[in-house]
Amino acid sequence: MPVAPAILGLPEWADRLVTAGAVVAAAIVLLAVLARLGPRLSDRLSRGVDPLRMRQRRTAIALLLTSLRYLVVIAAIVGAAFALAGGGIAAVGGGALVVLVVGFASQRLLTDVIAGFFILFENQYGVGDFVRLEPTGYTGMVEELGVRTTVLRDLNGDRLHVPNGQITAVRRIPRGWRSFQVELVTRDPDAVASAVAEVARTASLGGARFLAPPRVAERHAVGAGLTAVLVRAEVAPSLEWLVERFLVETLAARAGELLAAPPLVVSLDQRVVERYQAGLALP
Repeated sequence: MPVAPAILGLPEWADRLVTAGAVVAAAIVLLAVLARLGPRLSDRLSRGVDPLRMRQRRTAIALLLTSLRYLVVIAAIVGAAFALAGGGIAAVGGGALVVLVVGFASQRLLTDVIAGFFILFENQYGVGDFVRLEPTGYTGMVEELGVRTTVLRDLNGDRLHVPNGQITAVRRIPRGWRSFQVELVTRDPDAVASAVAEVARTASLGGARFLAPPRVAERHAVGAGLTAVLVRAEVAPSLEWLVERFLVETLAARAGELLAAPPLVVSLDQRVVERYQAGLALP
């Protein structure tokens, strides 16, 4: 029975290797194109839209590109298997074997994909959100959201890749910053206010430091000749220590003898507090 001529006149085994190599090379080229196309497409479609729609579009583009990458890789594996098997019944059997092996080896992958589906379906977070992922404790801005992994960019510029199946809880920070209130009870509010102003002049501002300088926001009498001086400060997520330790310790060192009680630090969303109080229905 005559044998069909091989491509480029190569022996059959070499012809199969060349075909499989061509399939792999085509997949590598497609992956490179997707990697370059993603950021450009995301920037182009996100121009001139409101922040919410921008987040939705970037999340959809990230999901689409991730799905296409997986599709290209799976197609390349199956195509290379068919090429190496030489076509026909053997190719079908080889392809089925590859799919079976990949299926057993990708149980962890399947877990991550299912978790990623629920993250997307429930809109737990999207590209551009600032989140903290548990149990890792990783905190940063969501740079990519795929069906298998979530990629964060922290304030140091590091990229953090977290498999979706390992995420047990998510803390989403809608505003992208933390607002703190420090209550200082004193008999000399003017001196305490001067100490706050002095600390504000020496505190680092901008970037990953204080987003706004510590400042006196309010004063009110609490009785017995005492006045509560309320100090406000804003910091980036994961830098809460700037208020809870640095600011409090510095104020205590500079105005400690003026304080009737240790500084009290509160980080609450007033709107949520009001809803909570309304839900208590106290008599």
